Amino acid sequence: MEEQTKQDFILRLFAALGWDVYNQYGNTVTAEEKASRGRVDYAFRINEIPQFFVEAKSFKAGVDKDEYAFQAIN
Repeated sequence: MEEQTKQDFILRLFAALGWDVYNQYGNTVTAEEKASRGRVDYAFRINEIPQFFVEAKSFKAGVDKDEYAFQAIN
């Protein structure tokens, strides 16, 4: 279900905001990126410099679980 969230919501949202989510014109968005303490679902870059990261969860997962907050912070 997390993959469905990525395809149906996250990628469409950021494409609408002008990000190159399919990497046709460079590496502005990379999937399954290694970060300092693990992996993130997406890294958003400008001129190869990470600007922010997105961690995806299924729509059914909710956002009030401590483990999800811990994962996002790290």
